[in-house]
Amino acid sequence: MAQVVIPANLAATVVAWEGDSGRAWLARVPSIVNELADAWDLDVGPPYEPGGNISWVAPVRRRGDGTDAVLKVQHPHPESAPEPIALAAWDGAGAVHLLAHDAGRCALLLERCEPGSALADEPDPLAAARIGGAVGARLHAMAPPSGLPSLAEVLTPWADQLDGQLQAHPAADPGLARRALATMRQPLDDATRQVLLHGDLNPTNVLAATREPWLAIDPKPMVGDAAYDGPRLVWQPDPLRATDPAALVATRLGIVTERLAVEPPGLAEWCLVAAVEVGVSAAARGDAGTAEQCRAHIALIAPHLA
Repeated sequence: MAQVVIPANLAATVVAWEGDSGRAWLARVPSIVNELADAWDLDVGPPYEPGGNISWVAPVRRRGDGTDAVLKVQHPHPESAPEPIALAAWDGAGAVHLLAHDAGRCALLLERCEPGSALADEPDPLAAARIGGAVGARLHAMAPPSGLPSLAEVLTPWADQLDGQLQAHPAADPGLARRALATMRQPLDDATRQVLLHGDLNPTNVLAATREPWLAIDPKPMVGDAAYDGPRLVWQPDPLRATDPAALVATRLGIVTERLAVEPPGLAEWCLVAAVEVGVSAAARGDAGTAEQCRAHIALIAPHLA
C-alpha cells in the first residue's frame, strides 16, 4: 500500500470551499488512491505540487504495459461529473485521452502530456491567443454529447452569487456590472452558435505534448456560446505587464475572434463578464490586488463593447 501525500494547497482549498465534507473526502483520498492502484494496476508517484484546488492528481505508470498516465481523484461535486463525458467525446482530438473512469470514486485515468509545460509559460505575449484559440476551435468542432449542462444552467447561480456580492462590494462602474450580470443571465440568443465548451480554457490548462503539440486538460464542459471560451486567452497572461496593454488586448481580441470563429462584440461581452466576476469575487474575499487588476481590465475592454 502506497503512502499518499495530500498537497497543502489541495487541503487548504478543499476545506475552505467544502468545509466538513471536504475534510471527510481528504481523509478518504489515501484509501481511494490505493484502491484505484489495485483496480487499474498502477504504480503511483507523488502528487503534483502545489497541487490542484479540488482534485488529487499524480503521475502513474501502468504495470502491465508501462504506459505513463495521470491519476485524477476529484472531490465529488456536480461540476466534476461532466468532465469524463466531454473527454470521451473528444477522444483525444485537442484534449488528453480518457483512459479509464471510475464514477463511484470520481476518478479519471488520463493521458500524460510530455513535456507537459503549460502554454502560460510561453514568452510570446500572443501565444495563448494563437495556440489556445486553435485548441479551442478543435474542441468546439466536436458535436456536444448528451448529459452536459447548458451554459445558462451553469451561469444562473453564478450570476445570483455575483449579484449578492455586488451589494457588499459595489463595482467602480455599476452600469458595466449590471451589463455583465445581464449577459450571464441571458447567455444565448437564437443566432448564437452552441458548441461543446471547454469551460476553463486558460493558458495553464493547455499543455505541451508529443502526440499533438498542445492538448487541453481540466475541462469544465458545458454547451453554449463559443465565445465563452475566449476571455481567459485575452486576459492571460496579464496584459497589464505589457508596454501597451490596450494594443495587446486589441490584438488578442482579434486573434481569438478569428480562431474561435466568433463575433467580436460577443467575445468582448464575455471578457467583461470575466473581469467583473473575478474582480468582485476577489473583493469579497479581501484580495485587493486582484480586484484592482480586474478594474483595469474592465477599462481595457470597455472601448470594445458594442
